[in-house]
Amino acid sequence: MKRFQKAITSISILLLSTFISLIAGEFVCRIVFNKVDYLSPLRKPDPILMYRILPGSGGHDEWGFRNSDVPAEASIITIGDSQTYGNNATMKKAYPQQLSEITKQRVYNMAMGGYGPLQYEHLLQSLAPELNPKIIVVGLYFGNDIADAYKAAYSLDYWKPYRSAQQDSSSGHSMPETYLNEFQKEPKNVIALTRHWLGGNSIFYQLVTKVLLANLGIWKDVNEIENSRDISVQIKNSDITKVLTPDTRLKSLDTSTVIVKEGLRITLKALNNMHDFCNQKKYKMIVHIIPTAEHVYYPFLEMTGDQTKMSALQYLSQCEKHLIEQLCDSLKTSGIHFINSTESLRKALQSGTRIYPSGPDGHPNEQGYQIIAETSAKYIN
Repeated sequence: MKRFQKAITSISILLLSTFISLIAGEFVCRIVFNKVDYLSPLRKPDPILMYRILPGSGGHDEWGFRNSDVPAEASIITIGDSQTYGNNATMKKAYPQQLSEITKQRVYNMAMGGYGPLQYEHLLQSLAPELNPKIIVVGLYFGNDIADAYKAAYSLDYWKPYRSAQQDSSSGHSMPETYLNEFQKEPKNVIALTRHWLGGNSIFYQLVTKVLLANLGIWKDVNEIENSRDISVQIKNSDITKVLTPDTRLKSLDTSTVIVKEGLRITLKALNNMHDFCNQKKYKMIVHIIPTAEHVYYPFLEMTGDQTKMSALQYLSQCEKHLIEQLCDSLKTSGIHFINSTESLRKALQSGTRIYPSGPDGHPNEQGYQIIAETSAKYIN
């Protein structure tokens, strides 16, 4: 009996010590790290935006965006998707915050992963006026924004007016459930629920699982698993490597598809509506064209290796170039200001700067975001 009691006591002390250590670890993490850089926020479906982040969730501000707070005023508002949100970088190193450091003006980041031109239009009209901005920078990412414009128009009833009379559900072009379900997934078991809760409430847990264990090869993020259709490349005369995903990107850039053709029409209509709104409010609107990593890397690659894959990359780059030209021509006609980060990113890459992570993730790293911020600042200043 004494042995049993001693064992129970030892186990209790061990559990209590472990619990206290975890609490202490979490306390230290919350002092050292920013919650918004590590915690997974809670999301809820939205009939206009598709989804939104709950206020204050995962360290986000009262409006559910990636800022320290919602200011009374902001000279510049950036609107965009995950490229503007700042995936792969801390909040302070995302391009909107770097733009703020360069220009010495308050920048409010009104971006969210998964959003597209229609969401941008709604955010501009519904929230931007409350901050009394002078400049609106719309980050238009060519990796998926054009396709996202199409998907939102044909998935969310609120955006029905954007649909073409020639495109209806019977023609197979609508996307009702699958697109929405991408952002409405819920944990299905106790383990998943526990992980979901810890991901949204514990920085210590996120550090252990996604940083420490990932570096040890124990924890593998599904986004880091190479697809057999991806291409691993290396820049000539440098040690810069990158996994490119032309097949994935082509789904959103293939100019021969209805999704891209119709998506471009919807995108241009949304941008023109935004421009009209900005003129009424006396805001200066700038469309910042953000290219795909594939388009940035393409001129520096030797056409060697798997020719089928390289041909897909070549076709992708041609499609993106053509779409950018179409967009720029239309923006010029409409009198909309625009800037393009493509050449700036290519110059940095050519000089030996690593501007993207080496894996298949298409978001820039901190250095890449710095280039985008500097490109914006030159135009703004």
